Amino acid sequence: MLLLPWAGYAALARRLEPIPFLMLALYGAVPIALVAGTGRTGSPFDSLTRTGLAIAALWLPVELGLLHGPMLPLGALGALNGTPLLALDVGLLIFVVTAPVLDLGFTFAFSRRDFGSAAAALLLFAAFAIPLGLGIGFIHFHPRPFQPLPWLVRAISVYFLIAIPEELLFRGLLQNLLEKRWPGGGRRLGSLAVAAAVFGAAHLDNPPIPNVRYAVLATLAGLAYGWCWQRTRKVTASALTHGAVDVVWHLIF
Repeated sequence: MLLLPWAGYAALARRLEPIPFLMLALYGAVPIALVAGTGRTGSPFDSLTRTGLAIAALWLPVELGLLHGPMLPLGALGALNGTPLLALDVGLLIFVVTAPVLDLGFTFAFSRRDFGSAAAALLLFAAFAIPLGLGIGFIHFHPRPFQPLPWLVRAISVYFLIAIPEELLFRGLLQNLLEKRWPGGGRRLGSLAVAAAVFGAAHLDNPPIPNVRYAVLATLAGLAYGWCWQRTRKVTASALTHGAVDVVWHLIF
């Protein structure tokens, strides 16, 4: 059912190619099959192996660029790759609807504490990351002219197509899983550090490979996002920090 609107859109745009469409179908089927049946009997976190494989099946095809979904038109502003949106749909179908994960926090019912935590995480990250990024030459101060519509489109697209999918994966699933299965004490700090390190390592494949500078800054960002998620227990709140970081980076640095 998730594929029907994609197929209809692609057909109307005369871009319905069978191989990419079959790849998208297979992409959705694998993680769903891995957690099938866990919704009624318990959390998918009860099976560490199956959950780990399901997370990998959601993440790696997108990370490695194996999927080519329809491009969503934005008129004069260009187009957006629809693959991350489909990946988010599959992740929500599995871990919010079919086999709900405790403390995932996919909700847009924000409190003042949530906004405060997201803002605090942004400021803490900026205090360390901006001087470090400028010092190692990864970022350069180069603000773009303020244009309300492009900035708004950028913010919305980053939040829904980048921030929420990545927060669902790295905080709602990975950090959450580590925290619940961490042996002994120190689970909050340990799970935060490991999830942030994995998040940082996931950016090594950005050109020039290996992009160590990007990985270091992404690890720091992962600590900020993970801290926000721990305080709010909402991936949508940590995604506010994540989205704000990406927008500031793209439009100011």
